[in-house]
Amino acid sequence: MSVTLNVEHPVQEEAQSKEKCSSAHLRMGSGLITELVLRSLCFSLQFLLSEKAAEVTNGNSDGIKFYWRKVASHNVSRSQLETLEDRPIPVELLPYLEQGKRTYESFKQILQNTTWEPMTTLSDDVIKVASAHNRESGLTMIHFETVVNVSVDVIFRDVWDHMQDCPKWNHNLQRVEVVLDITPRCRLLYDVLHPIGNGIIWSRDIVAIMYWDKEGDGIHVAFASTSWPALLPSSQYVRATIYPQGYAYIPMPGDPEQTLIRWVNHMDAHLAFIPAPVINLFIAKIGRDTLISFRDHLETLRKEFTELKGV
Repeated sequence: MSVTLNVEHPVQEEAQSKEKCSSAHLRMGSGLITELVLRSLCFSLQFLLSEKAAEVTNGNSDGIKFYWRKVASHNVSRSQLETLEDRPIPVELLPYLEQGKRTYESFKQILQNTTWEPMTTLSDDVIKVASAHNRESGLTMIHFETVVNVSVDVIFRDVWDHMQDCPKWNHNLQRVEVVLDITPRCRLLYDVLHPIGNGIIWSRDIVAIMYWDKEGDGIHVAFASTSWPALLPSSQYVRATIYPQGYAYIPMPGDPEQTLIRWVNHMDAHLAFIPAPVINLFIAKIGRDTLISFRDHLETLRKEFTELKGV
């Protein structure tokens, strides 16, 4: 379904409006695409983005497809995903797509090559917590691991397709906005975290690029900080920095209805006045509490699915 976007500034006279809309189709160029990208952000932040894909066509190309809040294509084959990924996007967005892919590869390397040191005081039979020093960032990464009775596909669909609803179960999040779906596998995200300690630690915000892909029968979702012209740092929040990190959803051998969740937290919250060991323990504790909430959320989801199957 194609939706025509009004890319011109509003005018007061109806005749002027018609004239400008007509001439807009003759002036589709890189400058207009840049304007369109910036306008899309404004619409997103006002919750006015279309739920369907919007196609903008000019006289020199077959069309440029933007995926606004498009349902994730996680049920298609790898070859189909690669075909979707090959669809043309504005040249201004290509660096974001490339950053998403690099972030994904960095996250995979962290999962494959890191030796984790158990944090026994925070670990139990349900959730394992560990840490490791990252030489590139100079930060301590925190690794969480748990098994849930929900399939990989259901977990991924719930998180990716309903990301704006994450604050309902993750009470550290004040707001989550999907700013732009660049491709079916790559998106721009904006998060706002609640202040902590009655405002002693001020609210943080994050602008992140996200990228997901299939790994065997599992799915990895990676993300890292990026920038966006209309989401500059402000005095209202402290801009946190997240380095390549993410989630791995891996089916348990012999039982596809069980999933091993691996979560790596690799963030600099810019708390210069607090010693690093205290920050690391603080992040690990908050992360563990978040994973407990996520487990509860998934258990509720599992019960709802079970009831639907029984109807």
